[in-house]
Amino acid sequence: MYEEFQQDSPMFRSSMSQTEEALQQINTIFNDWISLSMIAHNRGQSYIDSMTDLLKSLCEHPSINALGSYKTSFSEIKEMLSTLLACHEGFIFSLQSVFASSLQNFIDTKIQPLSQLKKNYEKILKEIELIKSQTVALKKSYTQKNPSQTESHFIKLHLCEKSWEIMRYDYSYLLSSTNSAAQTLALDQFLSLVFTQWSFTNTAIENLKSKENVISKLSDTIQKAKQALVTREEWMKKEKEGIEMHLNLYKKLPQFKENKEGYLWKQADFFKDWKRRYFKINESELVYYRGQQEILYTTLVLSKITELIDYEHLFAFEIYSATTQKSFILLAESDAEVKEWVYALKLASEQGLLGYEPTANIFCADCLAKAGEWYSLNLGVHLCTTCSGIHRSLGCHISKVKSLHLDNINPITNELISELHNHHDEIWGQGFRPPQFSNIEDRDAYIRSKYQLKSYMIKCKNPNEVLSQAIEAKNVVTAFKAILSGAELTSSRRSENNADIKISENSFNFLHQAARVGDLKMIELLILNGCDPEGRNIEGFTPLEVALISQQNDAVNYILKALEITPA
Repeated sequence: MYEEFQQDSPMFRSSMSQTEEALQQINTIFNDWISLSMIAHNRGQSYIDSMTDLLKSLCEHPSINALGSYKTSFSEIKEMLSTLLACHEGFIFSLQSVFASSLQNFIDTKIQPLSQLKKNYEKILKEIELIKSQTVALKKSYTQKNPSQTESHFIKLHLCEKSWEIMRYDYSYLLSSTNSAAQTLALDQFLSLVFTQWSFTNTAIENLKSKENVISKLSDTIQKAKQALVTREEWMKKEKEGIEMHLNLYKKLPQFKENKEGYLWKQADFFKDWKRRYFKINESELVYYRGQQEILYTTLVLSKITELIDYEHLFAFEIYSATTQKSFILLAESDAEVKEWVYALKLASEQGLLGYEPTANIFCADCLAKAGEWYSLNLGVHLCTTCSGIHRSLGCHISKVKSLHLDNINPITNELISELHNHHDEIWGQGFRPPQFSNIEDRDAYIRSKYQLKSYMIKCKNPNEVLSQAIEAKNVVTAFKAILSGAELTSSRRSENNADIKISENSFNFLHQAARVGDLKMIELLILNGCDPEGRNIEGFTPLEVALISQQNDAVNYILKALEITPA
């Protein structure tokens, strides 16, 4: 190759021409890549701007409250997406500042100067050719005995050839090295894009690792919501079939419910004409509405309710009040309506006769019907009559069903049940509740899944630690969740004389801790769930002794009642 260079052979010139052509093509490729990378950068910047606006709307949109309980989850999603977006923004920035800038800089500093060098090279080559064309005339002058002119000519020729040789070497060297450098630069810049994307991706992954629990929790929530939607669709389909079945029946079937309200026909006091009014059972009273005004129609205590089989061929029933010794006749719109009203009125009359106290705004935890009579002692929920029957079938080891009116319940237990019931969705989860008019089979399946299998409950981690913190905070709701999540409440150790002494390093410490804090509802909750009020802690103290030492007098009296000991 060096010999061809010295001789300036046609093969060498052909090689240089090929290299020049390759550099021209590389220049074209680089310019195309610069244009495309800038297009990608501009589009990427538009993507970044649009995504920034989207993420901003996750928390600041004026209608964000319409998303309900999911609103809080979007702030966590915004934080995670912002991390990913920052990585995308870094890559998009590198397209302009690194990739396109490097290619443009190579064109400006390497490829463009070669064209000027080639012009100088060709200019000197033309001068050499011109001098050589004058050589014949100079030879004649030499024969005419003019050596000084000939010598000057050959010196000039020598200097031109020397400059040309050096420039030819520089040009050929730069041509070859620039071609190789361009190929290397192209590979290097694209590999840099790979490493840049890889680096930002790894950064995003590292930042999101701390959010794995959040992502897992949100995924579980979405899956449960999807399952609930599927269940709801199936239920809606069954409900539609049931509605169609009822509509296709010639005779409407009654649906017996504890609380009844609706339109009835009553006779006016003076003119005895029939007026259609909206009636409602309000505890042990039957009231009706005239516009927005609620008017007492009759009391139901000591009342006899009778269906009138043949009353002018109308759907009628009679209410006889022993208190006022008056009889009232009401007309319904169907035979099924009559039976529903008679059932509900008789039930209200019986409850009023037994002296039931009003339990307004208490609804069944399982079907959301009004629940004023039954509750589950160990599950902490109020129940309607129908659902309480299903709870009894589970067995008292799962649900201890009691009556608010027929069973003795102390005020602390009543407060505890009420507080747990008010947060029963937070404790047990919702799943998909069957409606009030659903059949027994659907209610039974839901209740067993909810309480026996605990399918809808979200268990807390480290239940022992959560329970201890809840006792200190006097939070019975969180404490009950920790107990249901598996907090250890019972254990024993063997004494020197081989007698079992009830003692625990963590279990009975919970009851002792509640006794020290003096929270009566927490003490009742722990006793109901298996903590022994006579158990001893590692120091050998009972909860009663801990309460005495801590001067918690109310706790002392309550534990004495639990032990059935009368204080001195």
